[in-house]
Amino acid sequence: MRDTTKTAGETMADRDFRTVRKQIFAKPITKKTVLFFCLFLPGVIFFVGCSKSSPNITPIAPVPLTVEKFVYFDASINNVYIVDSNGESKAIVGYVDSVRSVSNVSENNKFAYTSNTYNALYLENTDGTGNTRIVYGTGTCLSPSITRDGSRVAYKKYYGGNSDIYLIDTTTLQENNLTNTGTLDENFPIISGDASKIVYLIDKSIYSMNIDGSNQLKLWPLTGTDLAASACWSPDGSKIAFIYKESATDLFKLGIMNSNGTGAAPIYTLTWSSSAGGVRWLAGPNLIIFEDHSLVSGNFNPDIFGISPSGGSATNLTNYDGGSSGLYFDEYVYVFNI
Repeated sequence: MRDTTKTAGETMADRDFRTVRKQIFAKPITKKTVLFFCLFLPGVIFFVGCSKSSPNITPIAPVPLTVEKFVYFDASINNVYIVDSNGESKAIVGYVDSVRSVSNVSENNKFAYTSNTYNALYLENTDGTGNTRIVYGTGTCLSPSITRDGSRVAYKKYYGGNSDIYLIDTTTLQENNLTNTGTLDENFPIISGDASKIVYLIDKSIYSMNIDGSNQLKLWPLTGTDLAASACWSPDGSKIAFIYKESATDLFKLGIMNSNGTGAAPIYTLTWSSSAGGVRWLAGPNLIIFEDHSLVSGNFNPDIFGISPSGGSATNLTNYDGGSSGLYFDEYVYVFNI
């Protein structure tokens, strides 16, 4: 049920966010169910609709144990925000204009992002300090994913006519091309929670490899006409959640499979057929969040939805009403047309 109480200066979007946050964060969380930080780190990227200024939301209830911090950005106003472990949302200052994609948050409160203006990769603290450009001038960087300890960032770089998956050491700034295929386009890398593997896409198929680039394997689909849009690890690395469609004319679906590519099955059907976005699996609330469209004021708006890994109905977490631009994990993941 929507929370209809209103505090001074609070907008309808603020109340919607407060209602959802209460549903997700106010439930007791045991040590057994919380994996200190999520899937690829303590703050898988999370988008929440809000205004250009910080909503300054007050937590509904204290969180018993630490849960993830989430970074997201609003493409319509180019603001980056973070939702902290208490459920408070605030703007992050210090980033470069024209943010194109953001990573999750490391245990030492760092996140990576890419800039459309400079085609570069940046590292920054979640309090807005320490903004550092770590890759620049050799191609377009997109889709960063940071390890839990903040020591490495995986990302896609488009250079020389195709894209590859790169890994950079955030201390030494040593950059390595992990795929280096020359002709294939590798996209959307996501690092596993234990930093041992990366899941990524090649030509709408899901692959995995070790974090050093070895043992590159096609996981799904091995047969048939299914088409993948994005994928991510479960917090313990035993499963993969992914967005896909069974043919070019079908609606996209959210599925779960084993980490070796077996046992794939859908748990939810999205509302859109022409494009799809990112997916993240959060440990604290054990929630899968993904991008879909909702019809608001006559516009199909990009929104972030949440659903239990066991399936059921999905909850619109953002209720964005800003036109065709919207909220993103990664804007380039969203632009997936078939």
